[in-house]
Order: sequence, then structure tokens, then C-alpha cells
Amino acid sequence: MQKGLCNLKKVFRLIYHFENEVKNKTGNSINELLILCSLQTNKTNPGILAEEMGITAGRISKIISTLEKNGMVRRELNSEDKRQMFFSITPKGIKKLKEFQNFKIYIPNFEIMEKGEYNE
Repeated sequence: MQKGLCNLKKVFRLIYHFENEVKNKTGNSINELLILCSLQTNKTNPGILAEEMGITAGRISKIISTLEKNGMVRRELNSEDKRQMFFSITPKGIKKLKEFQNFKIYIPNFEIMEKGEYNE
């Protein structure tokens, strides 16, 4: 058990370094880019995004607020229920996703085996 837990620490460290590299190269967090990816196919509401990404609705709201402030997403009221909002990607958000696809970012190739061993 101890060995598996220690290997999990290595996975978190790899993810942390990957997130920093993405932020340094793109100026956006991974969560911001993932939300843009979700919105490129259809508009949706924050609750669905939170469920899809596995993070809290409060965190989604903060991320969307940043994207909205930067002009990458736009807010739309539901025409049937004015209390509900939908978000969609803007041309600036689409441009950011295209730029991200062109960045050379090292994505670690690793496996956590059932035995708890770590291979990079």
C-alpha cells in the first residue's frame, strides 16, 4: 500500500509540472482550456461543465468568469428560463484553442501498473 501511495505522489508531481508548462506557454490554465474544448462543440451551462470536469460549480464559475473577462466565452440567458445561463465560445476562444494545438508541450507517458510500480 505504501509503495502505491508513493507512486501516486509521482503522478501528482507530473501533473503539477504539466499544468505549469501549459500555463507558462499559453497563459491559460488547463481547466480554462478544457472548458474551451467543451464549449467548442455546443453551448452549455455551468452545472453540466462542473459535472463533466469533476470540479465544483463554484470553481467552474470562477474559471468561466476569467474566460468571459478575457473575451473567450460569452454568456447567454436561456430564452425559456431567464434564471438559467448558457455559455458559448467566442472567436477569440476558438483562436486560443488553435494556438494551444500548435504549442509543443511535453506530455509524460507513464503507467501505473497494478503492482504499484511507476514507469515513465
